[in-house]
Formats: sequence, C-alpha cells, structure tokens
Amino acid sequence: AASALRRGDVAAAAAAVPAIATGAAVADDMTQLMGVGGEDTTRIMPTATATTATATEAPAKRKRSPWTWPLIALIVLLLLVLGGTLWALFANQGGGPAPTTSSATPTPTSTTPTPTPTEDRVNVGDLGLIGMTCDQARTVLQENDLVASCVEGNAAESADQEGQIYSVDPTGRVPAGTEITATYYGPPVSIGAPQSAPNVTVAGNPASQVEQGSTVQLNWASFTCPSGTGVLSAYTVTIKGAEFAAGGAERSFEPSVRQADIVVNGAVGSTVSATYTATCGGNESGSSPPMDVAIVAAADSGEGDG
Repeated sequence: AASALRRGDVAAAAAAVPAIATGAAVADDMTQLMGVGGEDTTRIMPTATATTATATEAPAKRKRSPWTWPLIALIVLLLLVLGGTLWALFANQGGGPAPTTSSATPTPTSTTPTPTPTEDRVNVGDLGLIGMTCDQARTVLQENDLVASCVEGNAAESADQEGQIYSVDPTGRVPAGTEITATYYGPPVSIGAPQSAPNVTVAGNPASQVEQGSTVQLNWASFTCPSGTGVLSAYTVTIKGAEFAAGGAERSFEPSVRQADIVVNGAVGSTVSATYTATCGGNESGSSPPMDVAIVAAADSGEGDG
C-alpha cells in the first residue's frame, strides 16, 4: 500500500489497506469544508490530519506471509541434504576401501583346461599285451611306468593257449603308476576219452565177425565235450584189418557224422580193430576202447574144401 501511495495510486493502496479509502474520503470532505469558511476549516483540519496520519501509518503494519515458514523449512531441508552430500563425498575420499562397483569378470567357460602332460600318460592299447605271457607283460608294463597284476582266468581251449593273456583292464590312456590287471588262460580242462568202443553192423544188424572182403558199416557213439574245453569239432577214426570205402585207414568226420562204410581186407583169422577220438575246441580227447571183430572167410570162397 505504501508503494502504491508513493506512485499516487490510491485505488491500489485502498485495495491493500481499506482504511486508506476512509482517509481519502475525509480528505475530500475537508477540502470542501475549507471552501466554506476559515473557521470550520480550522476546526476540522486536525481531525483530517489525524486520519491521514493513521492511514499513512497503517501500511507499516504488514501481515506476515503464509509462505514464510514453509520456505524456511524448505531451506533447512536443502541445507541438510547439501550437508549430507558433502559429508559423503569427503568421507569417500578418505583411506577406506573403495566401493565395489561391479563383480569381477568371470573366466570364460570355453577356456580349454590345461591338458595333463602326455609324458605322464600311457596308452595301454599300444603295448600289445594280448597274447603275451604274464612275465612278458610285466616287463613291458614296468618299462612304461605301470604296475602289472596277473590273474588266472578261463581254462585254455588248447595247450598252446595256456598262460597267454586274453584280457587287460583298464585300457586306453592311463596315468603313470596305474595298476594294470592282465588275465591269462589257465591249464586246459581234461577232455577225457569216449567210454564205448566202435561196433560194426551187417545189413543193419550188429555183427561179432565179418567176412573177408565184405563191406560193413562201422559205428561210434556221440561224445560231449566237458565245460570249458570248447565245442565238439570233429571225430577221428582209425581202423586196422580194413580200410574206409572212401580210402585210407584213418579219417576225420564232422561232429554230426557217426558211421562210415569200411572194406574188410585183413587176413582170415585176424581181427578188424577200430578206435576213435573227439576234438573239443582244438584239443583232442583220449582214444576210445578198441573194437575187435574176427575176420572169417567168405561163404563162397571155397576155403575148407579138401
């Protein structure tokens, strides 16, 4: 209001302080009275002057703005935030450990691991242990910084297999000092021998004697190979006092064949003798008991006349 009065803007001053309007009205009245007579003027002027003075002093008593305390609170809050920020900055510049900003970059998973030096590993498959004896394998393994352990395994199917290594564990590339188990063939299982002797039949009937020069059928029993000796692979038949119709005095036959024709060629009064063996997995059994059948003269030979 005081600023408006200095500018001469009474309306603005009255808008701010309504008492100013009252004072202005009094001033107008006082002016009018001054035109009427000097006595009245002299009598009224002190009142107008007092009113004007009151209007002039009224703007000095300004009301406090409602934003004063919120502004003060805002300024205090800003000062506190600024102080906290400055304290944090100066504290971080001290000797404390630097804050962790990010985790360390991990080692890529695709990195190839450091291989074990080749001089510390041995390829067992390259040593050729299969077929060696235990002593031979032990020497080779020791030369390659490995430890040998020999174990007897299956029975050999033939005498020449006995003692030979047929299995090795572990195989592949192994570290130096690894124990290698070498399994070798044990002694062959005894095959034994057929228990029955061969026999001859004439016209399908068993015969205890045969005529000289006749053709008869020789028969032998089947044989079962003991477990661990392999499978039956052949029969071998040997005869005396006769020969096979296909030729020869000794022949081998398939396991399914257990008979053959023979021609009696021994002297009258002698015998036809026959034995046979069985072959199991490459090993031959003992010989069967012998067959002995007497040789007689043929019925139409004429021997015995005169």
